[in-house]
Amino acid sequence: MDSFILFKQLVGGVILLDHLSNTPFFYSYFSNRLLPHSLIRSKGIAVLIWLVWLVCSFGLLFNVFPLESSICLLALFRHFFINNAEKSGRGPQFLGFLLYFVSLYMVGFVLLDRFASGQSFWLLVLIFQIEIGLIIFSGGISKAYRGYLNNQGAEYALSNPSWGKLFFLFRRLSPHNVLFKILNWTAVIAEVAAGICLIFIPFNSVGIILFGLVFVFSLVMFRVNTISLLMLSMAIFLWKSGPQITFFNFNSASVIDWLLFCYLIHLIAVFSIKTCIYCFKWMPPHCVNRYTYFSDIIHPIKVWTVFLWFMVDFFVQVSLVNKEDSPTEIVLYNGFSNSFFNSYFSLYGLIRYLKCAESCTLMCLFAKLKVKSDNEDLLESNIIAYANTLCPAAKHDTHTVKFRFIMIEKVDSTFKNTPILDISVDLSHQKLTYLSPTILAMSIAVFLYSI
Repeated sequence: MDSFILFKQLVGGVILLDHLSNTPFFYSYFSNRLLPHSLIRSKGIAVLIWLVWLVCSFGLLFNVFPLESSICLLALFRHFFINNAEKSGRGPQFLGFLLYFVSLYMVGFVLLDRFASGQSFWLLVLIFQIEIGLIIFSGGISKAYRGYLNNQGAEYALSNPSWGKLFFLFRRLSPHNVLFKILNWTAVIAEVAAGICLIFIPFNSVGIILFGLVFVFSLVMFRVNTISLLMLSMAIFLWKSGPQITFFNFNSASVIDWLLFCYLIHLIAVFSIKTCIYCFKWMPPHCVNRYTYFSDIIHPIKVWTVFLWFMVDFFVQVSLVNKEDSPTEIVLYNGFSNSFFNSYFSLYGLIRYLKCAESCTLMCLFAKLKVKSDNEDLLESNIIAYANTLCPAAKHDTHTVKFRFIMIEKVDSTFKNTPILDISVDLSHQKLTYLSPTILAMSIAVFLYSI
């Protein structure tokens, strides 16, 4: 099974690179300073978990103890990304889910490769391919129903200094340029077609090619390197495994095969329900909600919502402000704009905010400012927790952390950055203050703008 060995090595390499890039900020990202129920409550524990993570990544990369390595990584990703980042609303939620998703299937692949028949292994590969197809298909459908077909889509991400690698080029174009319309329609068609072809196995070669092309484009254009590389690793594995993937054989099916078949039916049912809820605003009966709720407790199933326009039509400027001399402001990050490099350059900000995880975290935290929240205390506590990871403890008494929420608006033939809200966090008192419009006024303004 050369394709599976290659898959382990590719995934191990991506996880290793991502882990090494996290190293300078590992304690900030994964300790209980940000994640409320994290196991990491001291730097000693952080070093231990960092080493386990590192060794397990090498284990997959060099195919040494792959079962033990994948189980350890699954436990780590489940704890940090699903049980903490997902539930608390802090952290890189979709990136974390993708790492968990890959490690879960990796455990299944290694177990079946070692202890079950070849038919069971390839049946799980088939389910893996179908779930990827459902994820990509749901992404295309959500884009179609959430603005892409009306030219409300990729142009925001492409021109956003926090997401677009070539934003300085796309910023020169009119928001109504025909190129954006072509890219928006292409994104919808490519994702829907790739998803359908991956689900219907006779067309899987076409689906894998389209799937790979989508994430080659993402890798080149967007600051989502880890997500793109993981997806491309999956595409390579499916391409090399294609001739060996077989349909479910009812005549020679084992107990494991029947369990996998039941999971496939469950998977399709949950994806159908969630897509109808998210895209078509279907209000399911209580029993259906409970079914999906308990399903997510065991194994979360996600609708792909990356780069919907209302999630990437803003970015956040992050600064440290001296309490005694308020004009003195150290800008850690304001998107990778010209002003960041010419006027505010911070090596700390460059290293930290180049990461996909950081953009995802800021998006997950601050996108909630755009809607009326039922729990503003939770939103504010999440922002304060994030601010604690930015300012050294020694500066808590002398500096505040300031966040500036900046909307990207289409004004005539240009993209315009409009500061909407300033938020100051005084870490010595763990207190958050809105310096400009109130949260309610800002929510109303953005809601009217979104319409």
